[in-house]
Amino acid sequence: MYLLRRSRLLFPMILLMLLAVAAVSCDAGQQLDDARERAASLLEPEPTATPPSPQLIPSVVEENTPTPDPDHAPTQEPDVVVIADIPNVIPTPTTAPEPGVIVIADIPNVIPTVTPTPPARIAFASDREGDREIYVMHTDGSNQARMTKSPGRDEAPAWSPDGSRFAFLSFRDGNGEIYTMNADGSNLTRLTNNAEFDGGPTWSPDGSRIAFTAISDDGSLDVYVMNADGSGRAQLTSSRAHDAGPSWSPDGRRIVFYSGQDRGNEIYTMFPDGTNQLRLTDNETPDLEPVWSPDGTKILFYSFRDGNAQVYVMETDGTNQIRLTNNQDQDEFPTWSRDGSKIAFYSNRTGNSDIFIMNADGSNQKQLTDNAAIDKQPDWGP
Repeated sequence: MYLLRRSRLLFPMILLMLLAVAAVSCDAGQQLDDARERAASLLEPEPTATPPSPQLIPSVVEENTPTPDPDHAPTQEPDVVVIADIPNVIPTPTTAPEPGVIVIADIPNVIPTVTPTPPARIAFASDREGDREIYVMHTDGSNQARMTKSPGRDEAPAWSPDGSRFAFLSFRDGNGEIYTMNADGSNLTRLTNNAEFDGGPTWSPDGSRIAFTAISDDGSLDVYVMNADGSGRAQLTSSRAHDAGPSWSPDGRRIVFYSGQDRGNEIYTMFPDGTNQLRLTDNETPDLEPVWSPDGTKILFYSFRDGNAQVYVMETDGTNQIRLTNNQDQDEFPTWSRDGSKIAFYSNRTGNSDIFIMNADGSNQKQLTDNAAIDKQPDWGP
């Protein structure tokens, strides 16, 4: 009875145990099947999505709401990159240079603007239109143009060193006075205002002063100097003979002039304050209108020593005097070109007074003006 009773108690327990084992086995199998499916999904390659062609997104980009994938955990979309509009620039392909070849970059073909240098000009006095007036022309005689127009005589023009102005002698106010004007004839200015004659102006090399000839208190001609605006007038000579025709040395340290203080008119030099006067020529006949060369080594003048006026040149100490013109007529008032290679002068060899030029050694003499009037007193400008 005891055993029967115990068996009745054990049977339900065994049955429960068998049912538990079966349940565990089913769960294990299901779990095993799930594991196998996960492993298979991991071994399969994920499909590669073809990236979309890049597009230029203007200024506003709409955000697309991603669609959830039920089989995969949701992933965060990357930040959207906004690309500004970029022009379609295709670079120019370059070829690598061969070894030893120097490649020079392309340089734009830039042609600099060159301002042409205006031709040199000669100023002179002429009475071709009735009154004697100031004219200018190119050094080949072309482009002759009248610069002054007044009822009185205008003559003896002198270019300023920079070529921007003239100084000249004018009788427009009754007696001879010195005036200046711009190179185009404008801005006429009177510099002297005296009851007696003032004329023959010549500029200092720096353009700050003007030397000239004037009648002094004793009635003789003397050399004076003044500032370029007419102020600071000072008398340099007082020999009681005629002292006239001053010309500055290129360094501004001396003035050459002619004087009758010894006997005939001879060539002298002096300091700009009138001291240290030295005679350079010594002849029975006049030596007149000396002009210093641009390089400071020679002095031009004209002389009557051979019977008529002819052009001569000498060293600045008076030595080596050489005749440059040789004809039976009058050659007077020589002037240097700015580079010293040529000389302008006037001559009456054609029957009336005309302007000529020649080389500095007297060769290659050419006539520049040709009319029935008087053309005289040339001054070579820049």
